[in-house]
Amino acid sequence: VLGNVFSGISIVFSKPYRVGDAVIIRNEYGTVEDITLRHTVIKTWDNRRLIMPNTVMDNEEIINYSITDPRMLCQVFVEVSYESDMDKAMRLMIEEAKKHPNCLPDMEPGVVILDFKDSGIQLRMLLMTKDQPTAFSTACDLRKAIKKRFDEEGVEIPYPRTYVIYDRDQKKG
Repeated sequence: VLGNVFSGISIVFSKPYRVGDAVIIRNEYGTVEDITLRHTVIKTWDNRRLIMPNTVMDNEEIINYSITDPRMLCQVFVEVSYESDMDKAMRLMIEEAKKHPNCLPDMEPGVVILDFKDSGIQLRMLLMTKDQPTAFSTACDLRKAIKKRFDEEGVEIPYPRTYVIYDRDQKKG
């Protein structure tokens, strides 16, 4: 109990997080709802409440999305087929990002080729959004918009393919 109280006092004075901050602790994303001398209450993204003893909060790594600047990079990953026009795909992704109301103008959206995969080329788009929840919903919106735009413009999003070659002339032994 005393450990929790001392940790609570430490949290109140050092302010690694405040009520309303968006945080991740122990792989759980949520918003700090309450800080007492004994525990901290975190409301998770799926509306659960984590009641964490302050000794735990004081000893765990906490990612705080709100402490100084709540803006967050939004990442959108898309694969395109090897036959697709790469420059066109990248241009279309940027156009869709710029049209989205959550894309902040202080950072120009950009797309890079990230990797060569089995089925296609992986692209990653980065853009800036106002905060973590907005980044998540914006990425979801953009994947849908990009898929529709790629369909309209003839850019193929690949799917795994398996080719089986059967040699009929092979002699049975």
